[in-house]
Amino acid sequence: ESMPNALLEGMGMGLPIVAASAGGVPEIVGRNGLLVQSGDTEGMAKALEQAVLDHEQRRAWAGESRKRFEEFTAKRKIERTETVYLEALANKELAMGRGGDSA
Repeated sequence: ESMPNALLEGMGMGLPIVAASAGGVPEIVGRNGLLVQSGDTEGMAKALEQAVLDHEQRRAWAGESRKRFEEFTAKRKIERTETVYLEALANKELAMGRGGDSA
């Protein structure tokens, strides 16, 4: 999956994220957890250890996860898609208006 639902579900529950940097994962993991190079098992173990042992950091990541999740709700995706279409239509109308003026 380019945008793993399991990560989004975890973020929705306010969980910190520790994940491999693959597909769309880097787009959703920032201040809400840690990214590890794909295939770096030692790095993943260290990141998981940090997430478990550093209670203060884990709480901070958890709070950021919930905030970040709001950018990936269905409502937000629909709003972004609508914006893209409206901008495309506005650009088309602008281009058509210019084409008509020059004839």
